[in-house]
Amino acid sequence: GNTEAEIGRVGAASPLTLLGVVASPGFFSTLNIALERGRVFTDADRAAAEPVVVISASAAMRLFPNEDAVGQMVNVTAPASSRQLRRIVGVVDDVRYVSPEAAATPT
Repeated sequence: GNTEAEIGRVGAASPLTLLGVVASPGFFSTLNIALERGRVFTDADRAAAEPVVVISASAAMRLFPNEDAVGQMVNVTAPASSRQLRRIVGVVDDVRYVSPEAAATPT
């Protein structure tokens, strides 16, 4: 499901609020969301594996304007969960979840 989440650079004072989507390995290909850099989720990304995250291009630009976001560590906080350190493994195109006319929301 979709939920509001906060993501921030390690050591940053103010996190970015964005739309968080719990996604399975086939999520991006099913919705035809293009991968820009890195990788999307795989079957190896399970509870026992390193916590990872895939973010949108606009979120990557806001969090890491002068650096490649792939490989960076971020703090992610979602409702009903504590803050968790995650590695960014991929950056995907921005997505318009509401309608084609609506602005893309950082995810």
